[in-house]
Amino acid sequence: PVHYPTVPSLPGIGRSLDPALFAVALLPVLERIRTRFPFELIDAHFGYPDGVAAVLLGRRLGCPVMLTLRGNEQVIVAHALRRRQLSWALRHGSVVAVSEPLARLARDLGAPSVRVIANGVDPDRFSPGDRAAARRRLDLPAAAPIVLGPGAYVATKRHERMLRAVARLRRRGFADLVYVAVGTAGGAQSCLRALRQEVDRLGIAAGVRFAVDRPPEEMPHWYRAADVVGTATKREGSPNALIEALACGTPVVAPRVGDVPALVRDGIDGLLLDDAGDDAIAAALERALATDWDRAGIAARAARRSWDCVAAEVHAAMDAA
Repeated sequence: PVHYPTVPSLPGIGRSLDPALFAVALLPVLERIRTRFPFELIDAHFGYPDGVAAVLLGRRLGCPVMLTLRGNEQVIVAHALRRRQLSWALRHGSVVAVSEPLARLARDLGAPSVRVIANGVDPDRFSPGDRAAARRRLDLPAAAPIVLGPGAYVATKRHERMLRAVARLRRRGFADLVYVAVGTAGGAQSCLRALRQEVDRLGIAAGVRFAVDRPPEEMPHWYRAADVVGTATKREGSPNALIEALACGTPVVAPRVGDVPALVRDGIDGLLLDDAGDDAIAAALERALATDWDRAGIAARAARRSWDCVAAEVHAAMDAA
């Protein structure tokens, strides 16, 4: 059974109280659960507030805690009080990070040891397929070059930079280029309205499509339909969307953030951006569209790290905790 306890949260500076409020709200729930299910481990994802709250609860319940850093910790450390809380939790739990940069951050904050367990992919779902069939299924143009931009419509994904890069390309020889942004609306942080306005300002409405809140089972078709997957994302942990794209044999253009340099061999699986400015993105997309990629080789390498591999590593980390 899945429980959905209500947890209070205060805006502004009150967000620094989130871990304590999480712990207070969850303690009676966990105590009731433990009478029926004597759990041996608390498994928390994201270091703050979840990880800090989990360590508080673990100490109260006499239960070990494993906390996994997934990416938002890079923002949390900019806040002094939250940084101190996260540092305390990392010294008192078993720590996993989804990328080496996050592991370095954890060590810098005092974690005595960190396991790196990157995300994986389901190769039965995400695999190369017929591009023409995928385009017909999604009502995309059969012959136009297509760049796919996966990711929620939120500021950190920086879709607006991709739009400006696409506008540059459409002005210099790629008049039929189509950019498809596919992702969740973004909730309270949604930039979708602003992105639509940017499309109108740039005059590229004919070359942009927003695919909002599409069902997950549709994603392999979007990856197969694309010539290139491109993102200007500001930060990442271990990005599922890029792993899935590679498993479908689609090359990736992305900044050197998070686990991306470990996923994308520059010039082999795609292109890495040292500069995520509009001109640099446009130049990389142009080069990627002109390259004859070994798509079968890209897919084969990405498929080697399945979720079964990840599960075995997580299981070992839980045993150790």
